[in-house]
Amino acid sequence: MQPLDDALLLDIWARRDARRRADCDDCADLLASVRMAGDAHLDEWPLGRCQTALLELRCATFGATLEAAMDCPQCGARLEFELDGDALLKIQRDGSADHADAPALCVQGLGFRLPTRRDLVAVSGLGDERDAVVALARSCCIDDPARVEWTEALLASLDAAFEAADPLGNLQLSLACPDCCCVWDQPLDLPRYFREEIDVRARALLVEVHRLARAYGWSERDILGMAPARRKAYLELLA
Repeated sequence: MQPLDDALLLDIWARRDARRRADCDDCADLLASVRMAGDAHLDEWPLGRCQTALLELRCATFGATLEAAMDCPQCGARLEFELDGDALLKIQRDGSADHADAPALCVQGLGFRLPTRRDLVAVSGLGDERDAVVALARSCCIDDPARVEWTEALLASLDAAFEAADPLGNLQLSLACPDCCCVWDQPLDLPRYFREEIDVRARALLVEVHRLARAYGWSERDILGMAPARRKAYLELLA
């Protein structure tokens, strides 16, 4: 996958405030920026496919290493760690390969398809967690969901089947605090993570453009069109 070039990266950053005010889906916005698919197609993608495409774009743009930091929920200690984007993509590909040719998942004798982004949006407004889980299960059931008894055992089995077939659909990090030994699972919000990286890089680019434009009178387009190494050389001359 081709990385985001500097001009496109700045365009994405500049649109962020308007997108945020419109409550736009970061995942859809980022993928649409590289014209991977129309919004309608993205809505029909399984969650893991969206996450995979987004992670591939992120790794192509910023590299395979994802640096992260979180506070322990028990003692507040700061945990810093790295994630291997290539390893995450391999997990998704290996998990999806076993189900690539299967028309549906079979769980306790019932047929299900994988959840999509549209399914997730449809249940996001439900306040009760169990109601949301059942509503998601009903929407993914390809048999007659009205005749199904949504027991805890069935929901647990379905959750495990979804995770096995679509590992990046609900990406959870298993973390342990070295100070107090607290262990917990933390969801990774990949669209938000990528957005924050874009913000940091965009602000650095603006500084570079400002310095070079002020010194040489070049346009933003000309500066962003330079190879990064050449741009860096000019900045070093100014320093």
